[in-house]
Amino acid sequence: MTQEPRQELEVQGRVGEPVALPVGTDGATPYAWTLELPEGVEAAGTHDGRLLVRADEPGSHVLIATLADPASPTPMTVLPIRLTVR
Repeated sequence: MTQEPRQELEVQGRVGEPVALPVGTDGATPYAWTLELPEGVEAAGTHDGRLLVRADEPGSHVLIATLADPASPTPMTVLPIRLTVR
């Protein structure tokens, strides 16, 4: 069963530096997070199991994180994340 999108979470960071998002994986389940990133924001790997992103300009961006089983077409969680970069 798919969950409705949750209330937007907020994270802050600095231009050009990796920012850890409040989502990640421990490798214990088949579920994986995917990100829809706006222009100017790019994936920057992982750290301690958490997904990282990097923005090349200051501003506010909304990212969409989706948790799903790769074998299923239906996501478990859709989570908007507001990234504010200074």
